Amino acid sequence: MMDLFAIVRVFYEYPIPAHFNKFWLVPLIIIVMSYNWFRYERANLYPELRKKRKDEDDNQKRKRGKLIVMGIVLVLSIPVLYGLIRHNIMEGKSFFE
Repeated sequence: MMDLFAIVRVFYEYPIPAHFNKFWLVPLIIIVMSYNWFRYERANLYPELRKKRKDEDDNQKRKRGKLIVMGIVLVLSIPVLYGLIRHNIMEGKSFFE
């Protein structure tokens, strides 16, 4: 979600509300966690996924592992890079100012 906010903020500089509180996101987090629990944990998909992935060759496993690691790095690096660029290079200004 932070990536989405960072990408939107690159193109459109929106103000953060004065009374913004980080606890406003708690209901959204609870909804997402509940959905994930019902979808993945409650259904106990591990045996099905294990059966499906057990016969993959090692090359395919390595390829999927690299894609997962690259995805995690990308998701974590977008907000960090946005903050570094905006505050250190652009001195807090928008790209279009």
